[in-house]
Amino acid sequence: MQALVRLIVSATLMLSCSVWADNLLLKNGDRLTGEVILIDAGKLLLKTTYAGTISIDTRKISSIETTKQLLIKEQRFSEPVNARLQPAKPGKTIISHSNDRSVVIADIYQALPVTESKLTQDLLWTGSIHLSADFKRKESSSDSYDIDAKTKLRHGHWRHNAELEYDYEIKDDNKKTDQLMASYALDRFISERWFWQGKYKFNHDRLEDLTKQHTYGTGPGFQFWDNELGSLSLAGLINHSIFQYKDGHKERFNSSTLSWDYQRFFLTRTLEFFNKGELAVPFTNEVDYVLDAETGLRYKLNSWASLSLKAEWEKIRSKYGDVNNRRYLMGVGVTW
Repeated sequence: MQALVRLIVSATLMLSCSVWADNLLLKNGDRLTGEVILIDAGKLLLKTTYAGTISIDTRKISSIETTKQLLIKEQRFSEPVNARLQPAKPGKTIISHSNDRSVVIADIYQALPVTESKLTQDLLWTGSIHLSADFKRKESSSDSYDIDAKTKLRHGHWRHNAELEYDYEIKDDNKKTDQLMASYALDRFISERWFWQGKYKFNHDRLEDLTKQHTYGTGPGFQFWDNELGSLSLAGLINHSIFQYKDGHKERFNSSTLSWDYQRFFLTRTLEFFNKGELAVPFTNEVDYVLDAETGLRYKLNSWASLSLKAEWEKIRSKYGDVNNRRYLMGVGVTW
């Protein structure tokens, strides 16, 4: 009796999985099931329970059947249609919507899942840790290290963003950089796009005249998009900052800040371009402005490891001393 119950439960689970899974038939006869999460640049990303996320050349696919709606673009500048993909003749698929038609699978320019409102989305956690180093052995020797950890946690109306970075550089046995930076931002989504942000940022530099920075800010933000191809958000904050200098002097001031976070994936999420930063304009004559930005590329070696090339720029202009640091780093890291 117990064996019969187990058999029925197993059959039910298998049936439910087959009903809700997307199905692919390859031209070599292999059948794959999973969730189609992206079609882009002639590649299809299939999320599976048995092999993680795999990339498949669309020219190798004989037929596709999706259970959920996709936003499908047949050409780069064409309007996307909300439809499902259904089996057709080998090498073709039917875009199933108000005007069904058959197209060559390899000719589909792009397809993204139609996602539900993120205000009701379950827990989503992403993050990365990257280690970069630069060693020079010429007339003068220098060693440079950078550890960068970022994590993002999204649940319902709330999004948590935390970052930690440590930079260290030594040149001819003398320290040139010894800096720790940390930040935490809490976003409360008011609608699908608009959110309100509260943020704290700390910077400790052991070598510059400006040794410590504490910044507390709050203000509105807007999420332009956030999907499998990337994201873009802007936030405008009103801040209160405390700058502490090496001679013990402290400067307190308020400022307005524009921050941005842009991320774009290419080659079916194999190559990532990122650019993020903030520009603060203080409400005082003591400090002119504070700029902190980074931009770079990451190339994914597999589902979790990547190579990175990054440029950082920190610039502060004040009557107590200026800071103008630029760093160019290469490294490796992990993502989840």
